[in-house]
Order: sequence, then structure tokens, then C-alpha cells
Amino acid sequence: MVDIGKNIKRLRQERCVTQAELAKSLGVTCQAVSKWETSSNAPDIALIPKIATLLDVSISELFAEN
Repeated sequence: MVDIGKNIKRLRQERCVTQAELAKSLGVTCQAVSKWETSSNAPDIALIPKIATLLDVSISELFAEN
């Protein structure tokens, strides 16, 4: 199973974006982003397209196995 949280973390770090910056752009808390990245929680499905856009990847890439 693909861990979208690990992909978000990797892509975010590759682009030198902080959790706070990503959270602000998405209108969520830093804690929410942290929970995604540690697989404690998953982002709301409605946020997936915006996350992909902000990280400059396709939705497919967000869900790709590495």
C-alpha cells in the first residue's frame, strides 16, 4: 500500500517547503501536515489536487510507490 504521507514529506522537503508553509497554503494546521507525514492521518480527499499543485506534481505522483 502506498504511503501518501511519506510522499508528501519527501516532495515537500525536496522543494524546501516547511510544514508551516504547506499548511498555510492548504488552510490546515501544521499538526495536520505532521500527522499526514507520520501516517497518523491522511489528508482529506478534497485537498489532494491542491497538494499536488503546490508540490508541482501530478496526483498520480503523490500516490506513486518509491
